[in-house]
Amino acid sequence: MESETDMEKLAAILPPKVTNHFKHLNMSDVVEITLDMGRLPEIRHAGGRIDCVGNIPILWRDLSFVCEKFPQLKNESFCEVPETLHRIKTAKDSQGKIIGISCSVGRFVTDSIDCISDVATKDKNILYIGRKKSGKTTKLRETAILLSTQMNKNVVVVDPYRDILGESDALHPVLKNVKRVTGNEGDFKKDLMLEAREIYNPDVIIVDEITTRQEIQVIKTLVADGVKVVASVLGTNLESLMKNPILFDMIGGIKTVTFSENEEKEENVLRADRPEFTRIHQPIFDTVIEILSVNMFSIYEDTVEAVDSILQRCPIDPDVRKAGPVNFFDERYKDSNFDVNSKKDVRVKSMKAIIQESFFHGASWMGQNFIA
Repeated sequence: MESETDMEKLAAILPPKVTNHFKHLNMSDVVEITLDMGRLPEIRHAGGRIDCVGNIPILWRDLSFVCEKFPQLKNESFCEVPETLHRIKTAKDSQGKIIGISCSVGRFVTDSIDCISDVATKDKNILYIGRKKSGKTTKLRETAILLSTQMNKNVVVVDPYRDILGESDALHPVLKNVKRVTGNEGDFKKDLMLEAREIYNPDVIIVDEITTRQEIQVIKTLVADGVKVVASVLGTNLESLMKNPILFDMIGGIKTVTFSENEEKEENVLRADRPEFTRIHQPIFDTVIEILSVNMFSIYEDTVEAVDSILQRCPIDPDVRKAGPVNFFDERYKDSNFDVNSKKDVRVKSMKAIIQESFFHGASWMGQNFIA
């Protein structure tokens, strides 16, 4: 329901010569629609396929059809379709005239963290580690929805570039319980985190891609104040983060261990058998989740144990999980005495159910009519 409604909003701002072909194409996996002056409209799919629709090239009046709906494109190079995650980007010539428009199709991905929802809902600080384009921002968005809607937490997202919750000030209905702090150009993420604490007194603060020592120090302050922090960082795995001299402070810090010859002789232990490094202090984040792919994760629920085992050259095996199709509700929740934390594979209400409810209750807010 949610994807179809968002696609209708995107279709409403595109010229008819493009949208007339939508009904003949599979639009469920479309990632981008490109309108370049003098070329046929292109519809790009997730698998790499490109559909060139129609036989009439894009003319100036087609570009004007879109630009008239977004006056800010005269001065800005991009904007967002309100109440969606769709983004409009423009290409301009040397005189500043728009000669091309690219529409990036954004969707709320559902159920991709249902397999780790039992971990995400615990009262622990969580760090997502992943490569670029691995889905870190999407996982943070889903975590925000899960904690605010299912766990009734006061969740604030630090979103300086509006990447997590979208460009529009009117948030998507599924984000109705999530608050956001954004900034102007030049604002630092560390300052926005402190601002979020002062303004909203949150239970949870969510922040994307920690990169500096100053941001880590602010997170330490938030954790000391009792605020749960869910963050992401760029990396391949936990071991790569341990080798990062700027960011390893989040998982306890690493220092070199030195031994004198007398110490080795007294204990009769070879240097090769001794650990060369040791953890300095308690990690800021209690749990580390490596994003292996869009729907596969490696989970270290105890960061202390995971880091120490790597330093002692006997790394523990992570809990590897893969997301799959789930029901709206887990049958085990019919038993009110069931302990959520007693089993690793337990799931709270699925993301799909949360989004379905949000659209049902938010129908009047969106000005849409839904039929059950």
